[in-house]
Amino acid sequence: MISVLITTYNSARFLERCLESVRAQTHHPVELIIVDNASTDGTRDILAKYEGQARIVYNQVNTGFAAAQNAAARLANGEWLLSLNPDVVLHPDLLAEAVAAGEGHPDVGAVCGKLLRWNPGAASEFTKIIDSTGIYFLRNLRHLDRGAEELDQGQFEMPEFVFGATGAAALYRSQMLQDIAIEGEFFDEQFFAYREDADLAWRAQLLGWQCLYTPRAVAWHVRRVTPERRKELPLAINWHSIKNRFLMRVKNISLPLYARLFFPVTFRDAQVIGYCLLVDRRLTSALTAVWKLRHDLQRKRQAIQSRRRVSDRQLLRWFLPSPARPHSPGCFSWLHVYNRVSCTKTATTMMRFFRAHRRVISRVITFSLVAFCAFWLTPSWSEAGPLLFPALLRRLRDADCRPAFLDWSRRRPRGTIQPREASPRIAYGYCECCLFVLLCLQHRPLYQPLGNPTRRFDPFDVAPRSV
Repeated sequence: MISVLITTYNSARFLERCLESVRAQTHHPVELIIVDNASTDGTRDILAKYEGQARIVYNQVNTGFAAAQNAAARLANGEWLLSLNPDVVLHPDLLAEAVAAGEGHPDVGAVCGKLLRWNPGAASEFTKIIDSTGIYFLRNLRHLDRGAEELDQGQFEMPEFVFGATGAAALYRSQMLQDIAIEGEFFDEQFFAYREDADLAWRAQLLGWQCLYTPRAVAWHVRRVTPERRKELPLAINWHSIKNRFLMRVKNISLPLYARLFFPVTFRDAQVIGYCLLVDRRLTSALTAVWKLRHDLQRKRQAIQSRRRVSDRQLLRWFLPSPARPHSPGCFSWLHVYNRVSCTKTATTMMRFFRAHRRVISRVITFSLVAFCAFWLTPSWSEAGPLLFPALLRRLRDADCRPAFLDWSRRRPRGTIQPREASPRIAYGYCECCLFVLLCLQHRPLYQPLGNPTRRFDPFDVAPRSV
């Protein structure tokens, strides 16, 4: 038996098409469990038509996607559980193909199919644009959907192992969910919504469960939350996304793995934190929310790390600069060898680089801090120019002098003349000047208006979930 778990929240626009596709499945028996999170748009009127065909739970408040799916899973009796968004339409053979693929591999705990884009109301609503063929992680710990926005031209037609399945349509083995559950939750309810599928996938990988992608299981999904649309998304979605990024990492990553990914992760964190502090300060409360949950995170982290069955060396192969496909069942890829060799050299290479160029790096950091302070103390980019321009003019005037911090061969007395042809590194000075001149001429305001400061922001008043 397969249990289909659906959480609805103001999903009336897509729900009926979704339920019809579930009823049209060729695989039987199918158990349908629906949890409604206090919808107000007519969703409950649609659900009333299916009360004899499904188990329906009506919540009085919006408990979030994670909590609602956990509640539905506790009512399920199937050996496989399909976590399904209400804005997804299934191909009639999806369940049959996904279960057949998963049953062939006992260590597979999750199966994902090929999700394509669904544009309701369009002339060709079922498109050939790929929405997701599984989750992959970058080295900066961003997780994205494989093949997203690509035209389906057969490039993902081989069954293969992937890091995890996107929660829009993910088939989970009931045995795996019981194994990886922490405090009775397979989706962490502190996430509320968004990124909980990646957190579950990471936890499953730590405990030795695989996720298999099968291209024969096809569905269509309305994708509304993408990285490129961050500025267009509601504040609540961005708030939970930032919070959950750090919740996921604190629980799942080990110190040795974090050390190997330190530089790309730290750079990405600086971008996220800088965005919260400089662009939209309403998001800073997402960072403080992580701190308030530190005791719960420590308890969950200990439970996960004490039960892990996979080493960091095995896990590291999933964190790559681009979506990788080296894990097809029964196949070998040289990417495993490359990744192992490259990662062992990373720390040594970085240490040699910093020792050789420590003066350059220290001066660049100092100059960057001065520039940041200048921009911070001024309301616009153009007014920061006079604070930095005198130093830049002196750099141009003394272009024939090799500055001490650019002398990579040996120290020279400050101001010693060096022939131009013998100092090619002086080009860095010109590049630096041009960069700051361009910044000063942009005339962009540093601070963005934050709207009505008296209106209280409620991060749990979210739009319908669509990952």
